[in-house]
Amino acid sequence: MKGTISSLLKLQEKDIALASLRGKLSAIPAGIAALKREADEAEGRLNAEREAFAQLEKKRAQMRAERRAVEEKISKYKSQLPEVKKNDDYSALSAEIDRMLSAVSAMEEEELKVLFDIDSKRESLKSMEEAAENLKESIKGKMESVAQSGRELELRVADALAERDSAASEVPPDMLAAYEKLRDSGKKQPLVVPLKGDLCGGCFLKVSGEVESKLKEPGATAICEQCGRIIYLD
Repeated sequence: MKGTISSLLKLQEKDIALASLRGKLSAIPAGIAALKREADEAEGRLNAEREAFAQLEKKRAQMRAERRAVEEKISKYKSQLPEVKKNDDYSALSAEIDRMLSAVSAMEEEELKVLFDIDSKRESLKSMEEAAENLKESIKGKMESVAQSGRELELRVADALAERDSAASEVPPDMLAAYEKLRDSGKKQPLVVPLKGDLCGGCFLKVSGEVESKLKEPGATAICEQCGRIIYLD
């Protein structure tokens, strides 16, 4: 029976190692997805910055077109001045020309502010594009590394599974069936635990006197009435 317990503990060790590897392998897709999200979010921020820059240039082009339209009117009105005969009409037209000249001056100031904004945005966009390119390369490298880790883990899982099967072959069929039924029930490892005083080493609850008596037999195992784990006397 001592050999049976050793075989069970060895199998349990292989199962725990296999579960750990499978857990790491199952996390690979999520890791790759997180990197893709990071890349997509960076691209989204960059596209938003490009759109903001394009809108500024569009605004500047519109302002310039509006200013030139006013300047054309000024030129037209100035050409009409010599033809105006009445003083009141001349004064009104002159006043309108002065008003439009003031408007052009204000428009030029606003246009200049937008030009400053465009220059500033151009520099920040350039920096952002460089940072985005660096991040893209970094993420590409990380994704390749994660994918490589996944391939290595697949090999390790295959090896661990072979070791697990080998260890399982050393356990007597009746004990193997009991162990695997417990494992398949979703019970958390460890499934084979020592008796600690009069407590189960898995759930840490007191076992019955019957279980304690049974475990006094050399190499014996028993089942915890509380959690169903396999208990042995260390």
